[in-house]
Amino acid sequence: MLTADREEHRLHVLLRWRGGWIDERELPLRPPLQAVRTEAATLALIRRLAQWHTDSALAEELNRRGLQTATGLSFTARRVTSLRERYSIPARGKRKDADAPTVSVAVAVGDLGVSRQTLWSRIRTGSLQALRVVRGPSRGLYVLLDTSEQPRLPGLDKAEED
Repeated sequence: MLTADREEHRLHVLLRWRGGWIDERELPLRPPLQAVRTEAATLALIRRLAQWHTDSALAEELNRRGLQTATGLSFTARRVTSLRERYSIPARGKRKDADAPTVSVAVAVGDLGVSRQTLWSRIRTGSLQALRVVRGPSRGLYVLLDTSEQPRLPGLDKAEED
């Protein structure tokens, strides 16, 4: 028979053996485990950077900023992956709400069918959005391509002229 006294953090154990012997023991109860949570600011940073960086690059950045896991450990790619999965943070390039995929400049030039100069001009004027990644293996300029159907200006299509 087990009886727990949670206020005293004690567990009383009464064992009745087949031969008639009775053993009584008092054992200490462990205090309940406290939930360990990652700080909200760290999660917000991971959520913001995860769309552009790999988990290993994220771990490097978090360690560079002096941040630690909820248990006081340094970040590794595996720990970042675990956090992303626990808090449903999508991985780089796998944003659920993304209707504008991010591609490199070379891919954007090919997809849009324009020259690099035209691409740069569109970025400068704001008609295209771009992101510059300065750290990690995927550094460089990335262009946000809008995959939704864009309205065409009248007079630009040869079929309309006929």
